[in-house]
Amino acid sequence: MSYFCYPTSLSESKYLRPIAGLIDEDNIELFHLEGIGRPDRKQMNGCFTVKATLNGTRVGVIYNDFRVYGGSFGRENSQRICAFLKELQQEGLPAVFMISSIGVRIMEGRGVFPYAFKIVPALRNFARNNLLITAATGRCLGLGALLYACGDYRLSLKEETSLNLTGPEVFRMFFGEAANFEEISSSKRQFEETSLINEVCENKDKLNQKIKNIISRNAYNTEIVLSEKEEELLERVADGLVEVFPQHNQAIRTFIATKNDRRFAIFMNPPGKANLLNVGCIDRFNMALALFNKLQLPVVSLVDTPGADPRIEQNDKNIIAKLTTMSINIVDYPHAKVGIIYGRCYGGASVFSFPEVFGGEPSIAVEEANLGIMSNQIIDQLLCGSPRFHSEWKENSAKETADLQDMIDAGVIGKRINKEQMGNEVELFLQTNDFLKDYSRGVSLITSKREVLEEKDQIEKPTA
Repeated sequence: MSYFCYPTSLSESKYLRPIAGLIDEDNIELFHLEGIGRPDRKQMNGCFTVKATLNGTRVGVIYNDFRVYGGSFGRENSQRICAFLKELQQEGLPAVFMISSIGVRIMEGRGVFPYAFKIVPALRNFARNNLLITAATGRCLGLGALLYACGDYRLSLKEETSLNLTGPEVFRMFFGEAANFEEISSSKRQFEETSLINEVCENKDKLNQKIKNIISRNAYNTEIVLSEKEEELLERVADGLVEVFPQHNQAIRTFIATKNDRRFAIFMNPPGKANLLNVGCIDRFNMALALFNKLQLPVVSLVDTPGADPRIEQNDKNIIAKLTTMSINIVDYPHAKVGIIYGRCYGGASVFSFPEVFGGEPSIAVEEANLGIMSNQIIDQLLCGSPRFHSEWKENSAKETADLQDMIDAGVIGKRINKEQMGNEVELFLQTNDFLKDYSRGVSLITSKREVLEEKDQIEKPTA
């Protein structure tokens, strides 16, 4: 089949009004079979495939028109969606899939299944290297729910959304009238009980705005609730902010940010809080890092945490494996990353500062920072039963200076700064080449020392 992009606008194709709050007025193209002329709503067959701009950023939009066949996936529109995704992939465009669908178009018989389910691998192939945002804007059933789960960032509406593998009629056949389909399939239930939904939006306007804020290079300080201390900290390092995964664990907050028109990502432990790294915190970190990778953003981590939560309930929730996954994800993150330690950074929490041995740039410590294996008070209690170990620790800890010079000399920390310098350091980091020139990399220092020693050994070895 051959496809063509038919130019149009919102005023010319009025049936596109359901996505008018998302896309710009002009520069719209309708993706459909070649030779049919500009397709009308009926020819769109329950699914719009559209190229458009969001705040000037080019994007592909797939939208289920529930008023036509319940937005279901039949032979024609399924093949068109797959072809559309392939074209978007070739052009390197992000995609937004707004799903309101009863699922597979059962009216076409069982022969429709290979066509409809081919969308799953098509989405998978697309999302390997391209950003895919999915939004559940109504009934999201059967295949629709599976396609929704393929998104890099998954939004839903608070009241209108139902997510389930089947519809209410089949649900009642199996479980009777007493089973409350709407409650069980609601956004609230799915968000609380599963990891399917990343963010629940109050209404469609807020959902559209969040999509724009993620895709567009313009970040907005929209409805972000910050404490006075959080606001003071973030104002030092960023001009604009969009919070992602805002309804998840609050021991870490995750933002898409701008500074002097440069886009980057922020992880922040909120100042003045306990900030133990528990399973919920680690899950939010991993989800956000995956999104930031798709957006190809450099990352700044603002660190103030005493370490991982050691409680039994966290161990039972698989915190060890999740911490390992988090560490691997940091190592594998291919874009620039740096930690700014403005508070506590003990033990395993050091991975959150993107240490240089994990591929980060040299970490920066603010004057108030406290770094170590763990608090000196805890170590003192742990070793007090062994005079030899306690004495050895005392001897080594005496070499640890308050100004962190010992860690700077070892290449663990790049430099120590005051709070007023944080913004300048972020600017320097975002100009990556200048940042690297300004620091000696710790791993390089260690390697250089080793090479010097090996060379010295070779010189001092007696000749045969």
